[in-house]
Amino acid sequence: MKFDSLLANDYKAGVKEVMGTCVSMGLSVDGKDPREAQKAVDAGEYDDILAE
Repeated sequence: MKFDSLLANDYKAGVKEVMGTCVSMGLSVDGKDPREAQKAVDAGEYDDILAE
């Protein structure tokens, strides 16, 4: 729903952009520090979810 208002060109970059906001707000992502979750996205751990 928010993708149209993001600066990202694809969903993976959009997810990482939102995770960056989570860092600023002190939130966790999937039970992890958002910086760790961003590394997991880079490593492809969430590719099956992002492909949907």
